[in-house]
Amino acid sequence: MKNRSWKAVGRLAFLVIVLIPTYYPLFIMVENSLKSTTNYVKDPLGWPSQLIWHNYAAAWSGVHQYFWNTLYVGILSVIIGLVAAAMSAYVFARYEFPAKEVFFALYLGLLMIPGVLTLIGQFLEIKNFGLINTRWSLILPYAAGSQALGVFILRTFFSSIPEDLFEAARVDGASPAYMFLRIAVPLAIPSLGTVSILGILNVWGDYLWPTLALSSSSKYTISAGIMQYAGSFTTLVPQGNIFAAYVIAAVPVVILIGLTMRYYLSGILGGSLKL
Repeated sequence: MKNRSWKAVGRLAFLVIVLIPTYYPLFIMVENSLKSTTNYVKDPLGWPSQLIWHNYAAAWSGVHQYFWNTLYVGILSVIIGLVAAAMSAYVFARYEFPAKEVFFALYLGLLMIPGVLTLIGQFLEIKNFGLINTRWSLILPYAAGSQALGVFILRTFFSSIPEDLFEAARVDGASPAYMFLRIAVPLAIPSLGTVSILGILNVWGDYLWPTLALSSSSKYTISAGIMQYAGSFTTLVPQGNIFAAYVIAAVPVVILIGLTMRYYLSGILGGSLKL
């Protein structure tokens, strides 16, 4: 019993040591968000001499438009991407057609191409469609960009569903659309949730593409908007506002991961049963 107790203490101590450098930057960011400019310049790593909560109100007034832009773009791009990926993955999993594995390999090949290599072609395509400086210039590329990983995860899960379920549905006269919507999709909810989370995080954390596709900064998503907001400051503006804006941008992601981690891991495991 004593050996087990010491092992548990050792594991706990190791986790604490690992977590300290992980969470310390987040702690410093929150700490600096409550400081005045003078306090920050004098002691950027110390505790605030006075807690200035109105930094958050000032930061929210400067970044709230970027926040709602991100939600709008993220929700639409995830819905479009999820519908397309689920249908494609279901066809790959449950139907046979010529060169199926070749096409699936091409999907997987997209995962190996760095996104930066496609920026020029993507920009020219969006420009040719006349979508530059519209929110659709973000929504459509984000939806398309989620296809490769989404199809990979969902196809593996759909392939693991027993054929007996579909055979019984066919005997009862179920149509292919019915089997997809009433059998495959409900069972794949954890995997669908995983793909959705990854899509939202991609939209939330992307800085480069919004700055290329949008000429109007008022349409920026949160990462590009935060940089625009921080870059607009002078030394006369409280530096705590910048850190407060960073915290505001980080909190939804922390909450999302905290509330959905179980379903995220379940979807990842469910999509890797046959790997």
